Amino acid sequence: MDTFIIIVVLLIIIRPLNVLFHELGHAIPALLLTKEKVTIFIGSYGNREKGINFTMGLLEVWFIFNPITRHPGLCLLSAKNVSMGKQAVYIAMGPLTSLLVALVSIYIAYRVNSSNDTINFIFFILFFSSLIDFMVNIIPNDRPIMLYNGKTTHNDGYRLRQLIQRRRFPKEYAKAIELYNNKKYAEAASLFDEFLIDEIKDEQIYRFAIACHIKECNYNWAKTLSDKLISSPYVTSNDYCNAGLICSRLGQPSKAMEFYDRSMTLDEFNTYTLNNKGYELNAQEKYTEAIPLFNKVIEIDEKFAYSFNNRGLAKIKLGQIDDGLADIKHSITLDPDNSYCYLHLGIFSFDKQEYSEALAQFEKARQLDKSTYKVDEYISKTKLLLES
Repeated sequence: MDTFIIIVVLLIIIRPLNVLFHELGHAIPALLLTKEKVTIFIGSYGNREKGINFTMGLLEVWFIFNPITRHPGLCLLSAKNVSMGKQAVYIAMGPLTSLLVALVSIYIAYRVNSSNDTINFIFFILFFSSLIDFMVNIIPNDRPIMLYNGKTTHNDGYRLRQLIQRRRFPKEYAKAIELYNNKKYAEAASLFDEFLIDEIKDEQIYRFAIACHIKECNYNWAKTLSDKLISSPYVTSNDYCNAGLICSRLGQPSKAMEFYDRSMTLDEFNTYTLNNKGYELNAQEKYTEAIPLFNKVIEIDEKFAYSFNNRGLAKIKLGQIDDGLADIKHSITLDPDNSYCYLHLGIFSFDKQEYSEALAQFEKARQLDKSTYKVDEYISKTKLLLES
């Protein structure tokens, strides 16, 4: 019994060290390869609300002492568009560091301090714990890991397997991402669609394809892809949010609200879900119910332009004209390319029967984003009224 207690105590002490070594194994190569900020979490999957926080140069560390937690650690990069080769290096170095610690520990236990039983025993426990860490992380596991913010990820082995799969079409995949980033959604969608297979092997491709088809207003095909993704084990709060948006666009408001509620059960602070749910309530003319949702988004992120704009429309519809217009104008200062600002200014002018001004605003909205919801319908309706 005494030996068992000693082992448990040693594991409680050693386990956070294993996680630290593992996450530094990710972080140090990532820092060297990207030259940008890297954040590691010890004892959580991204909790920034508790524990100790400190920074060393470009490395930020969040530490919560919880040796038996099911959420041991996480490494996040601030760099975007990291090449697949660099990703493979920093992902692989996490478990390889654990393996290196295990090998060094067993060497010390049996060669360097062979005459000291206590030190040998400690290093044997470190070896055992590090080896388990290596095995758990290097063997691909399809089960998603839920992060503190409601998103999901997978273990290192699974992510490495994804990269290997993508290496089969590196040029095409890179091209699709480039087209997506350049807002050439139709071209990107056709490439992403080619990558899709019957069973989801890389859920991120589904997400890119769904986003592209939403932008191109191909809502029926987007729904087909979304239904497949949300029935998989890899569904996230954002996936449910997109499913809700698609149903809203297809005229299925009750289903949209159901998906938004599912999204919020995974992440009650998902600003996109809160905003989209409020937008759907606006569409149902439930402006009083919508405003608290927009208020919550703004409370979470005071630079979230869409919620200022949507709150502005709700206020205008409730007769709070000056406050509503102020919200929309503030949204434009945050994001001058927000097409919905001009859509809602157009609706304001349309309701006042100022059709020439309304048409100018609607056309501005369409120029900024042709996928702006119902903008073509508003343009056609306004032109008919101007011609009558």
